Amino acid sequence: MTERPTLSLKPEKIELAQKLIDARGVAEPIIIPDTAAMDDISCLGAGSIPKVLGITGAYNSHGSFKPHLTNKLAIGEPRIREVYWCRFTDAINPEFGKERPVVILSKKSVKGTFSLVVPVTTEDEGQTPENSHKLSQNPNPNGGYPAWVVASHVYSVSHWRMRRFWDKATRNLVTPRISNEDFESVLEILHNKIPPLSANKNLKSADQTDISITGIDNSVAK
Repeated sequence: MTERPTLSLKPEKIELAQKLIDARGVAEPIIIPDTAAMDDISCLGAGSIPKVLGITGAYNSHGSFKPHLTNKLAIGEPRIREVYWCRFTDAINPEFGKERPVVILSKKSVKGTFSLVVPVTTEDEGQTPENSHKLSQNPNPNGGYPAWVVASHVYSVSHWRMRRFWDKATRNLVTPRISNEDFESVLEILHNKIPPLSANKNLKSADQTDISITGIDNSVAK
């Protein structure tokens, strides 16, 4: 049985906490008073993950969800350039929400841990080329619409949020991959968003020497 974490709130905020929890899924907006400390409301959304992801588990005192070992993971070990459905939850604008495709940025990672990803959208992002890249082909086997990778939104997500694509034509589960050329373009945007510290002479380490950062290795995992 899934249990919510204990909410460590001050007495005067217990009523507010309960209202926010009860309002889960209700369209009516909830306004949090400026006097509410962020630490007090950090786990008010706890309880939605089992329902959204369809898995069992338990929350710790910080509101972090740990799936039970009896659950079956829907994917294997994600590899670089692969594309999966990812179920984002509790997003705050302008974060990405709902279930949407994501491209794996990191190398092959241990099954059941996490991967670095960037989201894919079919909304026209052509006006912001500094943030997004139009893919040469929509990786969704059932999607004929143009698709963009929003490279300016990088997320570290649990593998429990992800699942493979169901190809309606072949009636099989598939794991698409974007091309090397598309991936290089995504990395170029990332590198422009996160430049090496050594490129900025005003950013120094404690001993006043430049710090360099190694870029992302985009080699394909074997």
